[in-house]
Amino acid sequence: MEHFNYTKITANCLELALKDLTEALYLYEQEQYLLSEKRIFEAIYNASSVLHLIALERNEIASND
Repeated sequence: MEHFNYTKITANCLELALKDLTEALYLYEQEQYLLSEKRIFEAIYNASSVLHLIALERNEIASND
């Protein structure tokens, strides 16, 4: 079975998730609480999804070794 490399995809997705979180924290700092709360939860969800992809990739690599 051919191994699919998620590294570049996950790096880009993680970069976007961190950018979203940074923007959400800026909104919070500007006291735009309703906007920032939603954005913070979305950014955390996106980052956790990326970390899940990284875990899947590592498990796939480990099972192929």
